[in-house]
Amino acid sequence: TDKKKLHTTPVRQVFRLRPFHVLVATGGGYAGYRKYEDYKLEQLEKRGVEVPVKLASEWEVALYKSVPTRLLSRAWGRLNQVELPTWLRKPVYSLYIWTFGVNMKEAAVEDLHHYRNLSEFFRRKLKPQARPVCCLHSVISPSDGKILNFGQVKNCEVEQVKGVTYSLESFLGPHISTEELHFSQAPSGNSFQKQLVTKEGNELYHCVIYLAPGDYHCFHSPTDWRVSHRRHFPGRLLSL
Repeated sequence: TDKKKLHTTPVRQVFRLRPFHVLVATGGGYAGYRKYEDYKLEQLEKRGVEVPVKLASEWEVALYKSVPTRLLSRAWGRLNQVELPTWLRKPVYSLYIWTFGVNMKEAAVEDLHHYRNLSEFFRRKLKPQARPVCCLHSVISPSDGKILNFGQVKNCEVEQVKGVTYSLESFLGPHISTEELHFSQAPSGNSFQKQLVTKEGNELYHCVIYLAPGDYHCFHSPTDWRVSHRRHFPGRLLSL
């Protein structure tokens, strides 16, 4: 019986479900899969093959909407603030760099031990010469990213934000009074889209820019302006 006990105890431990180990295994597997997909896209782009934007299917959108995103967002926010031991910083950040293709040569501080937590690493500053502003164009991007879709707004919709098309009203929120946002009052019966046009003859355009996890995540104002109104969305829209 003693020999039997010695053999049966390890077997139970092997087959015991451990959430942390499962999470690490599935997370690592998904990260490897994404890295392989990114590698294939890079090879196609190097050959000059135009890769069409992959749109989310209906079941993928439904699955994403079923996830408790607000709860996960708060949990991720707290995790980002946890200070990592100095010895653990390099392996953790190196894994993130490898997974998402972060270019640390652009960072103002390349030493990974400098970043106390994930939040500091995520908000890392760049070297002054890393993003020269092109003065020859009238429109510049306020952030890093890849343009997925752009064009004139039609049917009062913003097209293909992560595979989903939104109405302008659901994306921007209900129209505010003209005194608050200084929009010119459109005649009654006009669409929400026309209420946003400030001058006669103007049209609305949209541009969807995908900011990847490995990109520089700070936003910079593309012009000299002052924020007069902000709006909080509680989380029904899919994250960008």
